[in-house]
Amino acid sequence: MAQERFAEARAKITRSLVHYEGLRSAIESYEKHHGASVEKIVEGEQNLYRVRISPEPTTGISLIIGDFVHNLRSALDYATCALMAVTDPQLPQSRIQFPFGRGGQILNHQERKNLGCSRAAIGVLEGARRLGGPALILLNLMSNQDKHRLLVASVIRQQKAEIQIDFSKSIANIIASPALDTHMWNRSLQDGDVLAIDTDANPGVGLMFSFVFGLTLDGRDDAIPVNDLHEIGRIAEKVVQHLDAAASRLGGSA
Repeated sequence: MAQERFAEARAKITRSLVHYEGLRSAIESYEKHHGASVEKIVEGEQNLYRVRISPEPTTGISLIIGDFVHNLRSALDYATCALMAVTDPQLPQSRIQFPFGRGGQILNHQERKNLGCSRAAIGVLEGARRLGGPALILLNLMSNQDKHRLLVASVIRQQKAEIQIDFSKSIANIIASPALDTHMWNRSLQDGDVLAIDTDANPGVGLMFSFVFGLTLDGRDDAIPVNDLHEIGRIAEKVVQHLDAAASRLGGSA
């Protein structure tokens, strides 16, 4: 039974990759025909630029992200069930799920009691939580939000960037931007938002705006770049592998 459940967990991981590729295709299609741009509206002691995002990304992109997150969360739950089929076969599988707990802290007494499993299983799961780190915290937040409402993908993240050109040598370097609005980095941008940039007297410096897709989560001011989802998926896969290896080890010693 355990190996069957681990096979199902790996199938969920594989399915999440299919959704991720679908997400990339959907974003590429949107950016090909739409995307974000800026327009200068004021010059002087500081340059002001208005962000233009039209039209907003479709709901379909949010749905794909939700499917991606659901498969990763299910993979962890399946793998946890498989582990406990070895360590605690008496537990009803219907009540078992991966214990995300509180980020950066070990499971407390009540959380361990809710699991109702053996010390051996707790030790393996704590190792899995350490392995997953911040990626699992984000996955849990995304999963909890997706249960109640769509993960909002209609956001664009500003990345600071500046090009410094040496005309004498015909070379260019990308350096840190002198943006005044540092509070807007990693923040969801809406159509019409205004960005303030320092005026630099150096004629060899030109501004470059870079925008990427992101998503917002309840309780967080910053946006999570969609590109980070691939890394979250990779770490979730490592956690499944960790649980599988532990189950094989414990099953062999039983």
